[in-house]
Amino acid sequence: MLFRHITTRIAGLIILIAGVWGGLIPFLGPAFHFTLGPDKTWTWTTGRLWLSVLPAIAAVLGGLILMGGGPRISGRIGALLALAGGAWFAIGPDVSMLWNHGVSQAGAPVGHHTVTKMLEFLTLHSGIGVLITALAAYSLPGLLMYRASRGVVGTTAAVGAAAVAGRRGRDRDRDRDRDRDDDGEETGREREPAAADAAAAGAGAGAARGGGAGAGAAGGAGEPAAGPMVGGHPADPTASRPVPGAGAGAGEAAAADTAAGGPAAAGGTETAPRRRRGGLFSRR
Repeated sequence: MLFRHITTRIAGLIILIAGVWGGLIPFLGPAFHFTLGPDKTWTWTTGRLWLSVLPAIAAVLGGLILMGGGPRISGRIGALLALAGGAWFAIGPDVSMLWNHGVSQAGAPVGHHTVTKMLEFLTLHSGIGVLITALAAYSLPGLLMYRASRGVVGTTAAVGAAAVAGRRGRDRDRDRDRDRDDDGEETGREREPAAADAAAAGAGAGAARGGGAGAGAAGGAGEPAAGPMVGGHPADPTASRPVPGAGAGAGEAAAADTAAGGPAAAGGTETAPRRRRGGLFSRR
């Protein structure tokens, strides 16, 4: 692309120089006998106006625009102007026969040699016209290629921008989901201590209720059972308690006591004393 910028501007410079030459040589050439038409310097004719000055102006303007614009869209106007000026330089003398009674309005060559006459036609009209036309035609496709490349670059940039926007949107959605997950985890962590406190409070209440029931059961178990009644009165409560360390001896003593009519140690109660049978007049 840099090469196209340079070559288009160089082409514009050459077109500018050729246009200046084509517009001035008809008026300066008679000084050294190199011209077409009148052999006097700065002689103005209608033929020189239509066939030299006007195409020279178009070529100069086109060269200036190409030098300033390069292969941009603005340079297209300069290329078209230069193309028109170069074409008219080349074919103008022949076309002028249509309104000049079949004679070229450019005038006759003033050179004395055949080569000089040929060079006068080439350098004043046909040759310079072909050169300007070729350079303008070279610059014009460069403008079209530059426009196409700008379109491709613009399309590529649009596609790249769309891809970047899509990637940013996906990243934004991913960040939003991650933030939502983090918020959920933080909420769960905040709820866990409350649930643990509630569970601990429930367990403490259950333990308190269980402790109260156990205390009631223990209290009921700790009270001594009422012993057997003897003569309408409760027996000695101490007799119902087992004596620590009492083994087989205690059992034998209890058995002997039972046989003798004493209190039974196994039941832990004191039996009522037997009444003695007296004589005939004893009370029962």
